[in-house]
This record gives sequence, structure tokens and C-alpha cells, in this order.
Amino acid sequence: MKYKANSKYAALSDTKSFLAKGSASTHLKLIAGEDVEVHSSLLPLSKELEACLTKIDTSKKGDK
Repeated sequence: MKYKANSKYAALSDTKSFLAKGSASTHLKLIAGEDVEVHSSLLPLSKELEACLTKIDTSKKGDK
């Protein structure tokens, strides 16, 4: 699943962000405003963390 951070993500403490899950690279990309693919090993996300992220629809519409 692809995500992008919303404005709340930067305010999360290190113990509640992707740093707590051991993924500094994902954390830094989100802080930089990039989209990230969240690996299945980092799931499930806490409700608080998920509230700070926006899911990005990657399905291709109109392709037949």
C-alpha cells in the first residue's frame, strides 16, 4: 500500500512514527513529502500512525 504523510505526521513522536517500527528511510521520505510503499513487515499500522497518513490509490483506471 502506498501512503503519503499529511501535516500531522511531522508532529508524531519518534516512538509513534516509522522510526519506532525500525524504518528510518520510510520516516525520512514521508517527512520530505514523498510517497512511500509500506512493506508488509511494517503492518499493521497503529490507528494513530494511520491517521497521519493518506492512502494513495495505485489502481489504474480506464485500462482494458
